[in-house]
Amino acid sequence: MPKYFNIEHLERETDASFARELLDMFVESTPSSIQMLKAAANEGDIAQIEQIMHKIKSSLRILHVDELQDEAQSMEDLARHQGVVDEERITRFIRILEASVDEMRSFRRTGDG
Repeated sequence: MPKYFNIEHLERETDASFARELLDMFVESTPSSIQMLKAAANEGDIAQIEQIMHKIKSSLRILHVDELQDEAQSMEDLARHQGVVDEERITRFIRILEASVDEMRSFRRTGDG
C-alpha cells in the first residue's frame, strides 16, 4: 500500500483510467515545480513560493495526499499573509514531495503499491 497517496480513494471518485492519468500528470509535472520551488526558496522569492505552493497544493488535494497538501497550504498562507520563507520547512517538504513522486512513479510502473 502506498505511503503518501491513496489510489483507492482516488479511484472511488473517478474511474481507474482517469486516476492513473492524474497520477501520470503529477509525476511528470512535479519535478519542475520542485526545481522552481528550490530556486525561489534560495532567492527568498516569497511571491513565487506562494504561487508554486498553490499549484502543488491543488494537485495534492486532487490526489488525496492530505498531509503534504496541508503543509503546502500552511506554507502558502505564511508566504501570502506574513511574507515568511522558512527554508528548513520548505526543504523538508521537498524531501517528502520527492519521496511521494518516487512512490507514485514506482506505483505507475508496477500497477500496485
